[in-house]
Amino acid sequence: MGKTMNQMAIALDLQNELKRKVGLAILLIAGLSASISTFIHYQQPDSDLSRLLPPLLFAITSFGASAYLGRKVSNIRLISATILGLSALFIFLPSFLRTIYAFASPSIALVNTYPPLTGVLLLWPTTVLIFVPPQHRLATMSAGCLFGVVPILSYLVLHPVELQSPRGIDLLISLGPTLLGQIMMVMFYSRLQDLLDKLSAERLQYYSKVIEEQAIRQAAMEQAFTQFHNGPLQSLAILLRDVETELGESSSLFQRLAQLNTEFRGVGQGLTQDALWNAAEKKGERWRNATLPGVSTNTWQNQMPIVSATLQLNPELRLDLSWPLHRLLHNVYSATLKRDLPYFQTIKVKVRNFQPLEDVALTVDTKRDICLWLEEALCNVGKHAQNATRVQAIGEYQNGRYHLKVQDNGIGLIASMNKWSGDRGTKLSDRLATRLGGTFHRKSLAKGGVRCELSWPLNAPDEIEAI
Repeated sequence: MGKTMNQMAIALDLQNELKRKVGLAILLIAGLSASISTFIHYQQPDSDLSRLLPPLLFAITSFGASAYLGRKVSNIRLISATILGLSALFIFLPSFLRTIYAFASPSIALVNTYPPLTGVLLLWPTTVLIFVPPQHRLATMSAGCLFGVVPILSYLVLHPVELQSPRGIDLLISLGPTLLGQIMMVMFYSRLQDLLDKLSAERLQYYSKVIEEQAIRQAAMEQAFTQFHNGPLQSLAILLRDVETELGESSSLFQRLAQLNTEFRGVGQGLTQDALWNAAEKKGERWRNATLPGVSTNTWQNQMPIVSATLQLNPELRLDLSWPLHRLLHNVYSATLKRDLPYFQTIKVKVRNFQPLEDVALTVDTKRDICLWLEEALCNVGKHAQNATRVQAIGEYQNGRYHLKVQDNGIGLIASMNKWSGDRGTKLSDRLATRLGGTFHRKSLAKGGVRCELSWPLNAPDEIEAI
């Protein structure tokens, strides 16, 4: 959950930085507009102090606030409060007072004395949308309309002569249907933003749950390897020492035991956190080189994955599980047939054909398990397929299903195949087939040999090409 909160904080920081820049731009534009208004009023001979003073103060305050907030303040709440406060003081308050003054003075026509604030009032809903939290938007817009719009519309309704003038019609249309439409759009986008925020929160919670599950699995794997290291590996080390003493390092038994020791330790190291973290560092380097404005490098480093999406076949080969499935299967096939297994030595013909497929629905764990299934099926050929001269590994798309098959031409199924494995491979294959919604079959062939086949349903790919 802490990682989820960290990711949400990053998004919020970026959003606040953007709001800060927009807020400063609004203050600068407001100051410039007020300066132009002051200059125009100053050029008019009949301008009084009530027309000259408000825009002048507005310009000074806007420029001063933008200078102060731009250099010393990054608090988006203070910037938002400044913009809303200046709007209330220099836009809504003068508009309200002039309207009340026109109500109280029959000789004063509002359409002749009302300042050009219509465009600013129309920008009010947009300003509220940007700077006001969703839960306060309706109340803020209602307050603005109550003091800035309702008095003007009421005045025009009660003074039909002014309403029928060009300026009266402009005020009625601008502050009536047009402003109402903008308010409805603001409420719509507020609702849409709320839905998007909920979806984002759900997605982040899902990722957090996945990461927590991976952390639990990682801890379990490390604990299992620690127990394996402190028990069987120590016994194997003692056995290696005794064999070396009695038979020497050149003996076949010693070399095979040494190879077994290396393989055990390689698998264990591949499951530990350090090895997985080193693999993740390569991906993390791209993140560190692509740091976004306003986000520190340390923040991106904290987003490093806990478990790397890789599969280590041997100490020298680690596969990236983001690759397409057919590419992974090709690498597993090539690496497995290079292993020193007795009946691989008699193989003369090696056939492989893995057709591409749309594997977007396959998770990283599922692709890992499929690759391990292929590795075990090929290892069974190397361990049990006596007299085999041919091995085939085929992955093909047929009738809405993907069929992954390993076949040899050895002596077929024999009772000794499960003597040392305890039939664990068959149980794991059945479990994988169940997860995929497919089937697993293993049978002897009439002409000799064994076929292991894993198949599962898929959506039809756009294009199937043989390797």
